[in-house]
Amino acid sequence: MEPHATLGPLARARLDDLLAELLARVGDVMDAQDRLRGLLDAVVGIAGDLDLDKAQRRRTREDRGAATWARHPGGDHRLAGAAAPRSSR
Repeated sequence: MEPHATLGPLARARLDDLLAELLARVGDVMDAQDRLRGLLDAVVGIAGDLDLDKAQRRRTREDRGAATWARHPGGDHRLAGAAAPRSSR
C-alpha cells in the first residue's frame, strides 16, 4: 500500500505542495552553497598569492612614506605621530 493511499485528495495535494516547496528551497540552498564555494575558492586563490614578508615590507614602506615632518609647539621638529622622547614622558 502506498503512503498516499491513506490520505484524502486534499491532504495529498497539500503534501505535494509542501514537497514542491521543500525541493525549491533545497535548490536555493544548493545554489547558495555553490556561490559560497566559488567565493571561498577565490579567497583561497588570492590568499595563496600573498607573501607575509612582502606584505609587511610594503606596509612599512607605506608607513614611512606617509610620515611627515611637523613643527611641534615646543619648537622642535619631529615626525608627526612619532612618540615623545622618553625623558618627557
